[in-house]
Amino acid sequence: MHRVVMKKKNKEESQHNGKESQHKLWRKLAIYILAFLLPLGYAFLLSDSNYVKHRQLSEKIEEVKKENKKVSKYLEDAHSPEEIQQNPALMEKYIREQLNMKKSSEDVFIIRK
Repeated sequence: MHRVVMKKKNKEESQHNGKESQHKLWRKLAIYILAFLLPLGYAFLLSDSNYVKHRQLSEKIEEVKKENKKVSKYLEDAHSPEEIQQNPALMEKYIREQLNMKKSSEDVFIIRK
């Protein structure tokens, strides 16, 4: 009977040691995951070059590009002062658009944002 009791104790000890080693394995895994995720979280959320700032700056870049296209188109359509003075149609266009003048028989509505 003495042998049977010892075998039961050894079996219980091995089960207990197995659970302990499994618990230690999970603890190590959790530490490794945290060691990986904490710097990653810092880089994405708290650093100077975080994701939110990156998105905001990207949107601002797109806005500036659109504005640049508008200005470029305006400059392509623009004429030199000499051209405007020599061409009556250009002079009329310039006066109407830039100085907000109109003919006596017209009504002009100016919409500004």
